[in-house]
Formats: sequence, structure tokens, C-alpha cells
Amino acid sequence: MSIKSTPACALALALSACATSPLPYNTPLETQSIVSGNSEFGVNIYRAGLEAAEQEAAKAGKTVTNFAVSPASISAALAMTYAGARGETEAEMANVLNFDLPPETLHASMASVLFGLQTDADGQTLKINNRVFVDKPVIVENAFESQMKNIYKAPLERLDLRGEPEKSRQHINAWVEDKTEDRIQNLIPTGGIKPCTRMVLVNTVYLDANWATPFSARSTRDATFTTAEGSEVIAQLMSMDIRAKYLKTSEFQAVQLPYKGNRLSMVVLLPDSERGLPRLERQLNGEKLDRWLAQLSQGENSLVDLKLPKLEFDASVALGGSLAVLGMPLAFSNGANFDGIASPTDNPVDPCFTPMRLKLDEVDHKVFVKIDEDGTEAAAATAARMTVTVSAQVNAPLPIRFHADHPFLFVIKDNETGMVVFLGRVTDPTT
Repeated sequence: MSIKSTPACALALALSACATSPLPYNTPLETQSIVSGNSEFGVNIYRAGLEAAEQEAAKAGKTVTNFAVSPASISAALAMTYAGARGETEAEMANVLNFDLPPETLHASMASVLFGLQTDADGQTLKINNRVFVDKPVIVENAFESQMKNIYKAPLERLDLRGEPEKSRQHINAWVEDKTEDRIQNLIPTGGIKPCTRMVLVNTVYLDANWATPFSARSTRDATFTTAEGSEVIAQLMSMDIRAKYLKTSEFQAVQLPYKGNRLSMVVLLPDSERGLPRLERQLNGEKLDRWLAQLSQGENSLVDLKLPKLEFDASVALGGSLAVLGMPLAFSNGANFDGIASPTDNPVDPCFTPMRLKLDEVDHKVFVKIDEDGTEAAAATAARMTVTVSAQVNAPLPIRFHADHPFLFVIKDNETGMVVFLGRVTDPTT
């Protein structure tokens, strides 16, 4: 089994009445800014999204165990929308997304980092795809259309969003499914294309790779895993001795497990205490995450006695409220200004609102993760809907014990730039 890591972001734009420290990588400063901003935003949206998912689960009398987001994919999709933001809306989005480059530099740098992740060699494939679906009558600003096509490689495709919303929804979802090997289905939920939806921006990232050093299935054993609640479950723990980059702090240990080709890695951050994950999550920020990842990348290999659970889970969360709380409420309000996408004065009279103005409606995010002996299979999708404003060696030392038999964090990142593609937690590998 190979790794299929598939972040996908879709931003549905609708009309409805109803300064970062440089990273120690040999990359341009603009790239370091994008990567650092992505880490900071990723940690923030991970925490906020987890809280939103927990609140939603509580309504159904459930709890959230495993959870993950794709910072790179969410940032990419929101960056495309940010290209059309103006005024205070643009300023709020830049602050939340940690965009500290001027727009004319940011978009080119963001696209360079994203498409620079692409690879198809050495048993590893990573592909990026973008698309903008537009309602037929909408007049899109020439500059925005040019940015989408030439920078983000996101051609505009005209659909009858207003007249055939369900057919359009199915068409967009089919495109996403095709680009993500069917891992992300029903990205735009039933009713997500509303009577006043006018545009949907979509980003997908598809990754297929194997571990550089696969586990042996013969070494996988049933063993006890202590969950976040303190109860014990029987999970399948994979096992091997491996030479890997290792980091030890006062509260956790971390190991970096490269995928074939060594372009990407999974980093596992394991708290020393069985109940230590919440504390680690509270302490986490983008600067710390970047520093830890860099320390791992620059460190020496150690002999590690590694145990890691086999698991499979999915998670979904609506991120609109989280993004507003993080500091960009204007983008979701009647005062939103996305005139750089479609000018109110240039567009024809619209039944939903005159003049036509856009705002974000909701941001839906879905993630699927599977880890086994051969690799990791993961997928993520984000849909942000917008509505219109209403007005081993001989003689080697004993291996370091790294047994992930209690809750931990994981990161899937690019080894060349440090770009975080996935950030998640595992608290019960059996759910």
C-alpha cells in the first residue's frame, strides 16, 4: 500500500440574499515567509478546528479522538480568494493567514512553493491541481482571471450554478474525486451550492509514496494503547529498529520517518506522559513547530526502537466560525470586499443582490488518514462557500525507545522547505 496524501480545498463563492523568523533551509526568503506563515496558520487553524469539531461532536453526545487538517491546502485555497480581497477584508485575511509579503510577491511565492512540492520520481508522486468554477453570467475581473490561470494554474470553468445547482455540485465533486483518487467525496455537501452561489475555487494536492524503510507485517502485534481518556484499547502496533532523526525535549520525543525519495517525511511528536497531548497542543505555535522540524532535519540519525500504530480515520469540520474568531470576521460579513474577484459595477443585475458583492459563507474541511506497514494514506478537502453581502550497526548502542502507545501529534512535511502538508493527532487508533 502506498501513501496517498490528498489535501483538497474548495472555496465556494456565492451571492445570497439570505513577520516571520527565517527558517534554516537553503531557500529564498520569500519561500521561508510562505512556509513559516503556513506553519503559524496551520497550528492556529488546527487548534481552532479541533475545538469546533469537539463542540459539534458534543451536540451529538460524542467525543473527538483523532483529528487532522491540511495547512498547505487550506492556505492555498484561501490564498486564491485573498487575491480578490480588498481594503480591510484583505488586511484581516493577511493577518490570519500570516501573509507578510506584498500581494504582487506573495501569490507568485505561494504558487512557487506549492508547485515546487510536485514530484513524480523515486517511487513518490505529488501533484497539485486548481480550478475555478464560475456561474455563466458572472463577469470576472480580468486581473483576477489572469492570476488564477497564470499563477495558480486554475483555469475558469463556466457552470450554470444558478440554474442547475445540484448538477453543478455533482460536477465539482466529480472533479475533486478524480484529482484525489476518489479519497475526497461529496466535498460540496448537499445544498452547498445555494440559489445565489456564483463561484467555487478548488485546490487539490495528491500524494502517493511509500516509506523509505517499510515496516514488516510479520512484526506487527496486538498491543495496549492508552487513549486520551486513560482507558486501554488493543491496537495493532507496527515495530522495527530504524536509524532515524530523533529529538528529545523535556516533555516529548520526536522521530522523523522519511518516505521513499526523501522529499517528504512524517514526524511523530510523542509526549512523555500518557496524558501529555493537551499540554503539547496548548504550547504549540508555528515558531516552535518550525524549530523542532528544523532540528530534526539537521540532526544526526539515531538507532530507534520504533512502535507505531496502524490506523485509519477521517475527520470533518466547518472552519468558517474558526476563521472568523481567529481574526477575519469581515470576510464572512456583509461588509466584505472581494471586488477584485468580480466588480459590483461591472456585473449585471443579480436577483440575489444589487449591486453584486461577495462574502465567505462557510469553509468545510475533510481529512482521511491511514497508516500501515507500507506507508500512509491521507486525504483532505476544504470547501469555503461564499455568499453575497446583504447590503542497525555492529557494536551500536542500545536503540532509543520510541513506543507510540499513547496519544501523539503527527506532521507530514516537505523536507526541502519545511512546508507542513498535514498536522494531526491520534488519541485512539482503533476508532
